[in-house]
Amino acid sequence: MANAMGEPRDEDPHAFRPKVSRGLRWFIYIRVSTAREVMVSPDIQEFACRRLVEQERGTVVQVLADLDLSGGDFARRKIDWMIDQIRQGHADGVVVHTWDRFGRDFLESKVRLRELEVTAGGIARAAAEDFDTSTDWGEYNRDQALLLAELRRKQFSHGWKQAQSKRKREGLPHSGRVLFGYLTCLVCPPRGQCERCAHKGPGRHCPDCPPQQRCERCEDRVLVPDPEVAPAYREVYERVVAGESLTGLAKEMQDRGIRSKFGRMITGTGWLSILDSGFAAGLHRYHSEQQLLEAKRAGRSLSSDSAPWAYDIWLPGRHKTIVSAGFFWDRYVRWRKERRDQARTPGGRTHLLSGLVNCAHCGRRCNAALDYSRDGTRYLQFRCSSALNFRGVCPGTSIAMHVLEDALRTWIGTFLGGKSIPVQPSTAARRPEEQETKTRLEGERMREEQRLARLLDLYEDPDGGLSKADYLLRKARCDSRVAILDEVIRELNGRLASVNGSQTPSRELFAGLAERWDRSDHPNRIDLRPLLSQLVSKVLVRQGNRWDADRFLIVPTWVDEAEMLSAWRSQWPQKALDLDGKVNTSELYPWGKRNSSDA
Repeated sequence: MANAMGEPRDEDPHAFRPKVSRGLRWFIYIRVSTAREVMVSPDIQEFACRRLVEQERGTVVQVLADLDLSGGDFARRKIDWMIDQIRQGHADGVVVHTWDRFGRDFLESKVRLRELEVTAGGIARAAAEDFDTSTDWGEYNRDQALLLAELRRKQFSHGWKQAQSKRKREGLPHSGRVLFGYLTCLVCPPRGQCERCAHKGPGRHCPDCPPQQRCERCEDRVLVPDPEVAPAYREVYERVVAGESLTGLAKEMQDRGIRSKFGRMITGTGWLSILDSGFAAGLHRYHSEQQLLEAKRAGRSLSSDSAPWAYDIWLPGRHKTIVSAGFFWDRYVRWRKERRDQARTPGGRTHLLSGLVNCAHCGRRCNAALDYSRDGTRYLQFRCSSALNFRGVCPGTSIAMHVLEDALRTWIGTFLGGKSIPVQPSTAARRPEEQETKTRLEGERMREEQRLARLLDLYEDPDGGLSKADYLLRKARCDSRVAILDEVIRELNGRLASVNGSQTPSRELFAGLAERWDRSDHPNRIDLRPLLSQLVSKVLVRQGNRWDADRFLIVPTWVDEAEMLSAWRSQWPQKALDLDGKVNTSELYPWGKRNSSDA
């Protein structure tokens, strides 16, 4: 009889073999959870699955991977999407390496398998556990494999909880990572990286990386302050409670070369989260079981607030302090509460063009900010977020908000005065390729959101092994990638909107927006946003003086943005073109090392 967890041997006459399924189309599904120290790499999984497909003379439709996702959670993985694709006839089945790759929750796995095989009419195979599930014995063996997978998941979880409880008792950080401002040891060299992790940037490690060398002193893994970062860490604490701007301090630290453990520049918001943690004051913070239960009942996330008062358990740690606990509670927390009381708390968007204005040089969104004219009059403007938060990334651009709104109202009026609405049917010929690219990018964005959700789960779980600082650093990486994907997807949406005339807006839509614009009494005309979003994809702004009539570009939703942008850039003065060469996002995205010269 076939081993329930091993590949049947050819000489075994009782080995369970599936029915002949030659010439079919297969999805190859790969899953790896980085929370496990022992894992089967994606390359090994794919190789085994492809070998099975070749033996069956089938074809691979697509290789799908869920990395850093637990097998016990189906909501964030691609299983349901594959079942839907099989139901629509785009593929015939799914191949996994072993059944624990499909799922580690027995009941949920059985529900999905029934939906795949019965409702969708597909086939599920495991390359290393190839049972004939059309027989009673084959289905029994598969069930045993799934039950064993669930057992192992519970054992892994229990082991992690025990490890985290031990770290908590010993006064060590919640996770085993080295936190900002600290080192494992002042003598031992930092852990080396394999070639793959070195390409991703500092602080990235995998099981293939060289092990950490430890001396007798650092075997207990008690962290010590980093002599190069600790003085700046303390200085930020002292200067921020003295009343200095946190954003200004963040830029100063960027100029001094202070970087996160992953090599990224730290914004003012990032510094606030670091200071809130209290780790530099020798403290560890936790949510109590009662607090977690109350938050769960209320349907709110505790990770949305990093302030000190959001945690009800504070324990002393064994690591050396950078600032005293008295300073943290008496001065910093008091300043933090004053900052909270002074902060404005409007919900949602507060300006008509929020989220639509982008810098034409670096592509990042422009944020609304308050400024003063020479006569002391206050006015609102849009400024490049890269220039606001980082040094040396983008020269930046800014434009008064009322200038853009007046130009937008004039632009709407031109189509009511007889100007024809431009249509570019040439984009229809490119629709299949662009639609395929958009689908692929949306899949990548979904995976980034899945990673974010997984990070949130790990952080909210008191035994999940992820500290607040680590969560924020990893979240920033995912957020940056999502922002890039959003920009590209928005550009593709603008191109695909011009496929046929029915997607071109009517003059009635322009007339309705113009009428509501003129009689709107809502602050900042925010009530016009739903109509405006149907007409305007984005507004691009370049550097220039206020007399430049072409320093901004209104991009409609129904035209090809790439062609429009190319025509607009051809009219730029040389000074504006030279600024593009100064854009460098390599420190924002150290894993990609991108800058304008690479484009």
